[in-house]
Amino acid sequence: MRARLPIIERLSGHRSFAVIGLDENDLTAGLGVSAVVRDPQEVGRQAARLAIDRIAEPERPPRTVTVSSTLIHRGTEEANAPILALET
Repeated sequence: MRARLPIIERLSGHRSFAVIGLDENDLTAGLGVSAVVRDPQEVGRQAARLAIDRIAEPERPPRTVTVSSTLIHRGTEEANAPILALET
């Protein structure tokens, strides 16, 4: 039986893939993976606000909240490539 290789090794050399992590952490930084970064405190504040609103008004329709994000570019994404998300 063939050993499974980590995803980064399996994709190396296949420039048709783009790898972008979600949020900055040791994995994305250590592997040199580009990342979309959000402020975790703001995400928490917005989630708490939505939960409190839902408790206060259970019949209120669902809402979408957009939290600003930033791309930390490290060169692991490429134009016109399908995106493979690393959940971090």
